[in-house]
Amino acid sequence: MTTSWPTWIQFEQYGAIHNVPFATKANGFEGLDAQLLVNQPPFVNHLQRLLDMAKAGTFRYAGRDSAADSMFPSAQAAIGFNSSGNRGDIARTAKFRWAAAFLPYDPELIASPINSVIGGASLWAMTAPNRTPAEYKAVAAFLTFNALPANDALWSENTGYVPVTYAGFDLMKSQGFFDKNPGAEIPIEQLTRGTMTENSRGFRLGRMPEIRNIIQEEMEVALQGRQSAQTALDTAVSRGNRVLRDFQRSQQT
Repeated sequence: MTTSWPTWIQFEQYGAIHNVPFATKANGFEGLDAQLLVNQPPFVNHLQRLLDMAKAGTFRYAGRDSAADSMFPSAQAAIGFNSSGNRGDIARTAKFRWAAAFLPYDPELIASPINSVIGGASLWAMTAPNRTPAEYKAVAAFLTFNALPANDALWSENTGYVPVTYAGFDLMKSQGFFDKNPGAEIPIEQLTRGTMTENSRGFRLGRMPEIRNIIQEEMEVALQGRQSAQTALDTAVSRGNRVLRDFQRSQQT
């Protein structure tokens, strides 16, 4: 097996579905003084599982972020962890029968896994001193266009990203999309599964992309056999917390 977005899937989503905190302060939602918790036993044990699988030849680390995207559809890996947004590419390029599945869970941590955390591409409208009323109206018109049920459904059906409106979802159901594409509903069911907790609500941590890279860097050193799973995540927490404190200071001055 392989995984895209190693930190997002193997640590952030892993924590969410197992109701394990990724950081203090409700994963950062309750304050800028949050501290990482990814060196706690559940995460260490999971990283050790990946290290053991890599040593046994059953896990292939292809790189950071989306580097592993092509490994599953090109049949270099029998199992690929990825965003549902990759579904469209897999459907177009894979030359074999394939199916989607829920993220696996560890029954020693939780009997019934809860919701995963929404992710995926986002659209941001950036303001500036020179913005005109006409520009804001154009942005509003564009976002309104994207939110139309037909456009929302079209985007979801062709990419795999979850529909962002109930109307788009209802249209997909009425058109029989999920009946014709078994498994396409799994991301939606996984996102709405169980009762959301402060550990599965999401993340609000400053300079999150930098923290993700730190975790990936330390994971890579461990995969090279140069440090243990515990040392890797202890170092990641130490380095990541320094990033969080820098961000905290920047917001309080």
